[in-house]
Amino acid sequence: QQQRFNEAETILEGISQQNLSNQARATYAIVQAEISLARFDGKTALSNLNQHSRVLRQKHHQLRSSLLRARSFDLLERHLDSARERINLAPLLTTHKAKENRTSLWKALIKTPTEQLQQATKASRNSNEQGWLSLALLTQTNSNNLDQQFSALQRWLQRWPTHPATLNLPQELALLERIISERPNNIVLMLPLQGKNSVAGKAIRNGFMAAYYEAKAAGDQTPKIRIIDTSNNTNFRALYNKASLQGADFIIGPLEKQHVQTLQNSGPLTTPTLALNYSSQDISTKQLYQFGLSAEDQARQTAEKAWLSGHKNSLVLTPS
Repeated sequence: QQQRFNEAETILEGISQQNLSNQARATYAIVQAEISLARFDGKTALSNLNQHSRVLRQKHHQLRSSLLRARSFDLLERHLDSARERINLAPLLTTHKAKENRTSLWKALIKTPTEQLQQATKASRNSNEQGWLSLALLTQTNSNNLDQQFSALQRWLQRWPTHPATLNLPQELALLERIISERPNNIVLMLPLQGKNSVAGKAIRNGFMAAYYEAKAAGDQTPKIRIIDTSNNTNFRALYNKASLQGADFIIGPLEKQHVQTLQNSGPLTTPTLALNYSSQDISTKQLYQFGLSAEDQARQTAEKAWLSGHKNSLVLTPS
């Protein structure tokens, strides 16, 4: 595919824009931007689109060029600009494309810093845009308290009954009432607190408990927490079953890979469980959710983020 983009670029370089009609010039600019975006070069794509903005204002080119601009803003991490572009092009989209656009629009808004959202909400004179900005703002400012977030959402729905987002709420907000009603009241942390994995186990425990006490001090609803040390247990499944039978609504752990595999191989679980590691086996087990904390995962995500931001070379500093 990269070869095809190279061939397309070579063809474009051989075309003189001076002899092109406005429609052909618009097509030229769009193809140019597509090539740049395929190379994760949002800056060049945006520059090409801005350079040909006059011919791209034609109705049959406006939709495609706006989508390309939004993608360019995404690569440049100009999230608010991307969201605004998608808000403006929304009326031009068909049902299927409109759903995709709303998803991308919401992702861009959630990535926008809270302070920037606050300033944009105050400055906006577009009611459609104001509605989207205020919805994202209430989500961010109440992210640590589901009850406050739900109350703020109800007030938003009363204020914006005909807003496009009212009929198609972002998924996490549409499920908010259900999430609140089904949140666990008894959580068990199953972590290694001794031995070679104790540093990671204690760090997770301390972080979890710090958040718990902070929420409790703020008057938020908090579950009961029980901590089980998995360090020296030779029969992890029996320990897990005991925790489940004693009323756990949700289990966090285990951290050790071999214990994750034990759960994975023992059939469907009766209690939702968030394992803090990945099994090496490709087996799906009901109610078992695997969340890795490995350095490899972090390195992979960092590399992907750097690549999408247009960086091509890296330097790794490691101990000798």
